[in-house]
Amino acid sequence: MDYEYRIGKYEVTNAQYAAFLNAVAAADPNDLYNGDMGSDARAGITRLGASGSYIYEVKANMGDKPVNYVSWYDAVRFCNWLHNGRPTGPQDETTTEGGAYTLTGPESIGIGTDPIHGENGRNAGARFWLPSEDEWYKAAYHQPAADGGDADHFWLYPTAANTEPTGATADLFGNINNDTANIVNFNNGANWNGTTSGNVTTVGSGGPGSGSFYGAFDMAGNVWEWNERLNVRGNRGLRGGSWSSDADFLQSSGRSGKLPSSGTNLNGFRVAGP
Repeated sequence: MDYEYRIGKYEVTNAQYAAFLNAVAAADPNDLYNGDMGSDARAGITRLGASGSYIYEVKANMGDKPVNYVSWYDAVRFCNWLHNGRPTGPQDETTTEGGAYTLTGPESIGIGTDPIHGENGRNAGARFWLPSEDEWYKAAYHQPAADGGDADHFWLYPTAANTEPTGATADLFGNINNDTANIVNFNNGANWNGTTSGNVTTVGSGGPGSGSFYGAFDMAGNVWEWNERLNVRGNRGLRGGSWSSDADFLQSSGRSGKLPSSGTNLNGFRVAGP
């Protein structure tokens, strides 16, 4: 790609998403909150009160874990909120429905005006956005050979390595506790908070030897990350694998997609910008 951009060092966390909810979801007509966020041990946000006066709280030890149970539409609305300066108010064109993307309904989006990425919904002048698949891929796997990268300038895994990562384990607070280089939360190995078949872990807790060349962490494992890619079936792209994925899904060839209305405990997102 012949342009510069930035990408989040970490996946968006429960604390960050709860701040978003408290700003724009006192009433929640677009269902930015999923009730499973409160009931699942792998999720981190509870909701109190009645519509019009909802309050959102982060569960114990979950503030620095990646948010999950977010749909693609939730993620682009979060980007709009950032683009608009993190305002407080109802969900309208000044907060969540306009900005980097133009939402035309709870689960619909217009064609964007960006000359490169408009077909996927992005508007020209966006200050924050979901990365395109190419933007996500470069941030995860690229390292010039002249700077110590692989001969073809791309690694197999987004930990600046061609060897399969070590599977993470976790302490009682959800921090990765077998801190070595090239470590990833995948294959159901990190258990805490009562789980026995995998869980999310603190973002970035794999340590400095587990990031990409560009310093982005958890681009392998933890949660699948939404990107802008739109396929012929109407699915939106997911990359990077999750806490439950096999190693194959962490690799540069690994990709998935789901309906943009889908939100599970396996998927979250990170944000990009100019």
